[in-house]
Amino acid sequence: MAADLYRQAMPKAEQAEDWATMAYLCRGMSRLDRLSGNYVSALEWLRRASLASGQGKAETALANLDSLRGIILVEMGRLQDGRKVLEQLCLELERSGEPVDLAQTLLFRACAEYRADDVGASAASLAQAFVVAERVGYDQMLLSEVLSARDVLEALSDRPDIGPRIASLLSRAQTISLLRAQLGLSDGSISPAPPRIATLQVRALGQSRVLKEGVEIARADWTSQRIRELFFFLIDHAPISRDRVLEIFWPDKPLTRAANNLYQILFRLRRIVGYSALVLEDQECRLAAELSIDYDVARFEAAARQALALMPGNLRRSGMLASASKMYTGDYLADLPVDWALERRRELADLCVTVLIAYSDELMNLTRYVEARDALAKALAADPLRDELHERMLVCLAGLGRRHAVVDYYRHYRETLRTELGLDPPPEMRALYARLIG
Repeated sequence: MAADLYRQAMPKAEQAEDWATMAYLCRGMSRLDRLSGNYVSALEWLRRASLASGQGKAETALANLDSLRGIILVEMGRLQDGRKVLEQLCLELERSGEPVDLAQTLLFRACAEYRADDVGASAASLAQAFVVAERVGYDQMLLSEVLSARDVLEALSDRPDIGPRIASLLSRAQTISLLRAQLGLSDGSISPAPPRIATLQVRALGQSRVLKEGVEIARADWTSQRIRELFFFLIDHAPISRDRVLEIFWPDKPLTRAANNLYQILFRLRRIVGYSALVLEDQECRLAAELSIDYDVARFEAAARQALALMPGNLRRSGMLASASKMYTGDYLADLPVDWALERRRELADLCVTVLIAYSDELMNLTRYVEARDALAKALAADPLRDELHERMLVCLAGLGRRHAVVDYYRHYRETLRTELGLDPPPEMRALYARLIG
């Protein structure tokens, strides 16, 4: 209902050139998309809110936009980017004296620090948020974020300096939830919002597939391979300048002809998908703000980065690494032999190997050597000549108490290295082997 009302208000605000209201409406749409986990669309709405703020000289709204942008980046798994935005914004708000925005931004920063495994900094930021809220005289800006920050609040609830305030927030949030249930309203939990126009499921890991409302778009419906290739390219790279797209897909065509080709493909995509999933505006190709998309590459990258950001030994790290590794169901666009996908394919494969290495380390620290061996085998299938993988496999086999397996594995590795590269194992590998069988 909120989304429908926002959309009804937008053309009226634009017609009246009420840019402050337009910025507010776009920010509201971004918050709704954040709650439903549609982070790409949430960031696009923030971009539009920023443009409206600039057009109307509504600078007071920009801090609130940056705060929301920071926490969205954190929740996407881009911890470092989000934390940097929030830290810089906290400094600016402290100087400018905007306590309401500062209190909520401090809470967001506490979430970023906690998910980066910096618990001490997280507790300090949360304590400061409470102090600022008390100075304002209310803490509604914190209460509204209890659901999204519940894991942080519960983890810090045993601290004597902030524990009572945390307990109060959690208790009030629970009371509100119960009252809403009695009134027959939603409990306000974060759950997927109903699709506004259509929902696309894009699968680019392994065999490429595109599903609309759960039904796959048949390859014959794309009418040409180039249309399908451009769709996958833009889903992964948007926003991207129009000229960069033309350079990649039509490098030998005159600019006018290449641009015409792009316009025709975007028009055909609209007919194939059923609505404008991809738009061209301000000389940039973008995902439509109304697009609800489930993209397996984005989910894998977010899960991998969030897991890797945790410190080794963190109790949550092993499970999160396992989940991330399962999301990698095959090489990026394995069935599309196109040059522009090669670098992205290597990048994602390297990220998967990094996840598997970290996961195997966690498993070996827990003496779960059989599972560690399986994880290393998957990594070696993707990168068979990486020395550190072979070193870990030797350690893993030794941990299983299989001395003969260590000997056989090392001999096979040595012969493969000589055959493929004409090299002997490096000194570190030979030293490790000697220790393990000594």
